[in-house]
Amino acid sequence: MKLIRVILAAFAVFVSTACSMAQSNEAKSFVKHIDSQEFRTEIFDFVQENTWKFKGNKPCIVDFYATWCGPCRSISPYLDELSVRYKDQINIYKVDVDKNKELAQAFGAHSIPLLIFIPKFGEPQSNRGALPKSELERAINTVLLK
Repeated sequence: MKLIRVILAAFAVFVSTACSMAQSNEAKSFVKHIDSQEFRTEIFDFVQENTWKFKGNKPCIVDFYATWCGPCRSISPYLDELSVRYKDQINIYKVDVDKNKELAQAFGAHSIPLLIFIPKFGEPQSNRGALPKSELERAINTVLLK
């Protein structure tokens, strides 16, 4: 009986530590959730402009996602980690396609996740589907920070 109490106590400590670590990692994320209006102000005014003109001061990734999308949820922790690692070099934005249908339609986000890599100068590049963390890092280094 004593052994069971010790095991339960150890398990409780483990769960408590894991929960606090998860909360501290979430608190460190620099991913910004934006809507269509913020997108038009911070990235590109897709309503008024016909040709691409990036408004940002740092390269960025825009993740078109939905809360119900499994692959979208699978890359979310990677984007959180990368937002911390590259916080001084790039911005990472998330756009909920269900709440921003006009924006999603303008960028052809009918298949998600859709990641748009936007360098400070030059044309954006997109990728449909979930990428492993290593591929996200490679895209950051070769497309955004080249």
